Amino acid sequence: MKDDWINLVNKSLIKDFYEQQNLEEINEGFKTSLKFGTAGIRGKFGLGEGYLNKFTVSKVALGLANFLKFTYESPIAVIHYDIRHLSSEFAKLIADILSNHKVKVYLPDTYKTTPDLSFAVRHLKANAGVMITASHNPKNYNGIKVYSEDGAQLSTESLAMLAQFIDAKVNPLAIDFSEIMTGNKNLIFPLPKEVKENY
Repeated sequence: MKDDWINLVNKSLIKDFYEQQNLEEINEGFKTSLKFGTAGIRGKFGLGEGYLNKFTVSKVALGLANFLKFTYESPIAVIHYDIRHLSSEFAKLIADILSNHKVKVYLPDTYKTTPDLSFAVRHLKANAGVMITASHNPKNYNGIKVYSEDGAQLSTESLAMLAQFIDAKVNPLAIDFSEIMTGNKNLIFPLPKEVKENY
């Protein structure tokens, strides 16, 4: 299992961080799995289900897509990201996966703040907001937070349901990225200027 991850390090988005880790730090990523909680998911960059990388972020995105499709007939999501390492890359990856699963996505072309996201979700009448942010953590960290249609944190019930959808796909390495990358991009839209003008 560990070898499967290492063989995909060039596709993981976190190769530079992985190459700076010592053996103990590398092994830590294979001991546990990231769990989605009240603060979303936050962790270091690295290989394995215990760290943030292309595959674990995609697992979260797939769970969110299935949660939104289960909950709403024609779901809409807004994705924002901060200036930290890999925030924009993770945001674009999540947008690709959501749109491939028929979720309409608004994605700005530059970094935004969490208050920006909360306003945009309400203004655009979206069903969810996704914030990629490391908050106050060191440079080798990042995180994913999900907000409800009122721009606030998810209710306890919705949070538990989303966590179930995220955990449903056991192996993130089994995700078919060829389908995602060639899928429906027509549902990804830039953030309308009116959002900034009305903020």
